[in-house]
Amino acid sequence: MNQVWRANQREATKQNRLSAVGRLLFNHVDAWSVTGFVGATALLAHDAFTFAGAWLLFSLVVGYWQAFVINDFFDAPFDRTDAKKAHLNFFVHHPLRVPELLAVLLPLDLLVAWGFLQYGWRGIGVMLLCLFLMWAYSAPPLRIKSRPGLDLLVHGCFVETFPYWTCVYLTGGTWGAFDIAALSLLFLASLTAQLEQQIRDYEIDRRFERTFTTVVGRQRAYRLLQVCTALLILVGFGAVLGGAIPWRFAPFGLFALPVLVHRFLRPPGVGRSAWLSWVSIGVGVVYLVGLVVVS
Repeated sequence: MNQVWRANQREATKQNRLSAVGRLLFNHVDAWSVTGFVGATALLAHDAFTFAGAWLLFSLVVGYWQAFVINDFFDAPFDRTDAKKAHLNFFVHHPLRVPELLAVLLPLDLLVAWGFLQYGWRGIGVMLLCLFLMWAYSAPPLRIKSRPGLDLLVHGCFVETFPYWTCVYLTGGTWGAFDIAALSLLFLASLTAQLEQQIRDYEIDRRFERTFTTVVGRQRAYRLLQVCTALLILVGFGAVLGGAIPWRFAPFGLFALPVLVHRFLRPPGVGRSAWLSWVSIGVGVVYLVGLVVVS
């Protein structure tokens, strides 16, 4: 009887560990997978989807996954106060020290470094900037995400915008109207995504952090979110109709449109619809694969 109980306990422990690792690997996949969309679009637009370009894209996606891991690590003390966020944060249930976290992440950095090193000193410079930002954004003493105003600016410039810029810059692409439109849209998308998250987390953040939304208030932040989202939609339609965005890339905007419109239909404090996001991502993946195949 005791042997059966111990065997069941070992199996339960194994399943719990596998579940925890799964949360670590796939948490925020709806966010860092966007890096793949953005980078792939930049490479396709500039006919740079070569082996080197694909390796760079892989390095960027893994790097952004790592940035979310670091963010969860330093958010764990706050996330443990909320049942839903605590469940999703690996480090709430499996706390590590900074040296232990580095022991996990540094070998991964060595694995993906070639994506940047293949572009020489320019690639090294971009890689060092990436490493600095992923730590400075979440880790003290800088913890940019807790500096009102700067939190939105950095998120707008470096979350969805930076992968696009990096792919074009390192592959030697020629900048044109499409790139200007893409960077403008990605900046607004990144900015509004952070606003949306801050509004959702307002009750927790105001107890532990200082963010743009905790300073100006949830209602003002919600109005700004609506204004910026409307601007994002208008700029997108204008860029397509004006010819800055080729028609083959226009469907990406249509896939994202339901998620954007939903911001006007739900009250402040209610997070975005998970199933709506996943449907948009799923359709986008299928279309992106089709573009890569025919390119």
